Amino acid sequence: MEGKFMNLLKAKGIEPGELGLQKKWLDDQYAVLSCGDETEYYEAEGLLDLVEGILRILSSEDKNIRNIYPPKTERHTAYCSECGSLLRWKWDPQLGGMDAYCPGCGKVTSFCDDPMSGDALPPGDGILDSTLQAAGVNLTPEKFTAYMDWLNDQHAYLSPSGSDAVTEVEGLITLMEALQPALEKESGRCYYLPVTYEVTEYCSECESEITMRWNVREDGMKAYCPVCGKRLMLCSMCAIRTTTCDYDNDTDTCFFNRN
Repeated sequence: MEGKFMNLLKAKGIEPGELGLQKKWLDDQYAVLSCGDETEYYEAEGLLDLVEGILRILSSEDKNIRNIYPPKTERHTAYCSECGSLLRWKWDPQLGGMDAYCPGCGKVTSFCDDPMSGDALPPGDGILDSTLQAAGVNLTPEKFTAYMDWLNDQHAYLSPSGSDAVTEVEGLITLMEALQPALEKESGRCYYLPVTYEVTEYCSECESEITMRWNVREDGMKAYCPVCGKRLMLCSMCAIRTTTCDYDNDTDTCFFNRN
């Protein structure tokens, strides 16, 4: 039976195997960026933590997923379920797999203390309040925005070159877009607004099409029509409009317009 996190990702067409490829790309980016003077490695590291956390969540919902992209380690520590010995030995799960023979008793032992072992995580009531945090991920709106900006910059840089890495970047952007509505619904906070230079919106009061210089991230999602002076909600720029729009006809309010 698939868990709710798996269903959330599959609704966006995201397969668990894709996360392994995205993790590998982030591993490579972090290795390069952390050797230089740039601060971009913070975004790569944060996204790497996020993807690893999601893999931990998915493996808690389906233990078969732990074999998608096992972690690369040089030394491993585990308890043998047969003889109870604390074992320490050099082992690379990417090469040797997730099971090995216990040096103490010769029985097969699993890497049950490994980050992707499928150990149960607290179920919680939602993604933000417990599931992600239980997986060791603290995804604040500020971090979410920094990660999305970095991914969009990477996409703009890589797209003209036709690099294969564009697929991984696009996959990570899709992953973030899948998480955003759920995070915003649970927290009541906005997690991401794009930087815009010009916005075109239709005024439902005077039926005018308005084009104006407007930065959604700085100026917000609400303006006033220069023709009739009525409130103008920038619905075309709303990232959650197509999936979780909560506009209320009775109160004339929504997520971005509480008053």
